[in-house]
Amino acid sequence: MAGIGFELRKLANTDSFWKFLRSQLYAGILSNGAWIISIGILIAIYFVVNHFLGPKLFAVQFLVAVTYLVASSLIVSGIFQHSLNRFISDRIFEKKYQLIRPNFIAAILYLSAASTVIGYLSAEFLLFDQPLAVKLLMASSFVLLNIIWVFSNAFAGLKKYRFLLFSFFLGYVTTFLLAVYLYQYELSGLLFSFYIGQVILAICLFIFMLKTYPSNYLFSRRFLHFMKLNPALVYSGFFFYLGLWIDKLSFWFSDNTSTLTLGALRASPLYDMPVFISFLLMIPGISTFFYEVEANFSRYFHRYYDAIREGATLEELNKKHAELVVMARNCILNTLKIQGGITLFAILLAPEILALLKLAPIYVYLLRITTVAAFLLVLLIAQLNLFFYLDMARNALYLTIIFFFLNFALTYLTLYLGPLYFGYGFAMSLLFTNLIAVISLRESFRKLSYYSFMSN
Repeated sequence: MAGIGFELRKLANTDSFWKFLRSQLYAGILSNGAWIISIGILIAIYFVVNHFLGPKLFAVQFLVAVTYLVASSLIVSGIFQHSLNRFISDRIFEKKYQLIRPNFIAAILYLSAASTVIGYLSAEFLLFDQPLAVKLLMASSFVLLNIIWVFSNAFAGLKKYRFLLFSFFLGYVTTFLLAVYLYQYELSGLLFSFYIGQVILAICLFIFMLKTYPSNYLFSRRFLHFMKLNPALVYSGFFFYLGLWIDKLSFWFSDNTSTLTLGALRASPLYDMPVFISFLLMIPGISTFFYEVEANFSRYFHRYYDAIREGATLEELNKKHAELVVMARNCILNTLKIQGGITLFAILLAPEILALLKLAPIYVYLLRITTVAAFLLVLLIAQLNLFFYLDMARNALYLTIIFFFLNFALTYLTLYLGPLYFGYGFAMSLLFTNLIAVISLRESFRKLSYYSFMSN
């Protein structure tokens, strides 16, 4: 953690505006680079196909297929992401490096087995009218994506950002180059390109794990015991991703807002495009939060807990606690300032943004509300991360469950009320969840010293 934070502080501690901008860009690349690369390459494939062949159904089917793969794999792998990340971090703190690789391999094997069953059954039932090649490629890509999310989340938690960036770049550039040559085979060719890219990405991550954490053991199930003892870590990831996608799923499977695109898979162009654009607009806010946490908050966090372990006086602890609270507040406020500016910009210039992207003006209304929702999502992600920092996973779990049920219920209410209310379910669920999170986080910081001593 110290290495990344030191580099960011070194870049930012200067009177030069360009060096400060460089630090923000560096933070943005590290925190969002993999996401930007993957989305950018997939969109590039879509436009390449349209450029050479004109608008084609199989290009749209490809984007819809990948969207379903990403959404479903994030939800399934969310069960392992936080728990395995925390298990590895604890073993590093204890300097028990030999236990990391065998437990990681065991987790990957369990996840692969479950995702293989889910993937192939889903492909058989949902893609009933597609050739065998499409079914196999979809199911295999689903398994690989589950593995990749667990790897990437763990390596991000361990601050291996540069290697993650390199791996995603290599995997998705391979996907793009293959797609340029294989688009003549239509959907099967594009899915094969995507699959090979994921294979290369998964191999890179797996080899890096083997080299970084050598061990004399091949397989260990100790992490399963850890998961049983920490159910909040297990289910918080699952409910967060389920909550994040439940409104999209609701629009996809509503006859009034979607169309059949691939087998039984449906898409909702009216809702999907504004949400996609608003998600991209989250990048500056996420980058700012990443910078604030790594460069500032983490220092005060470790100072506070070092003081506890070293037996500091009550006065010293209170001082460091106050500093930590101030840094947490600044972390949130600075993130909201940046994301708030982006949100205001997007709301005012929504017609121009759509015109630039050659999209119909009908999207203006939805783009504005989903941009506000994206602002609230950045705030929720920031608060959830602080709860995990404070080792309060149970609070994070409660918030993700609330988010899921609110988004599910309010989205269905807006579907019933009609197009004028589309997007409000997502935004209002985030607003209510954030209000609860603010109250809970404030109380958690107030009682932090008590929790810290009682847990030790």
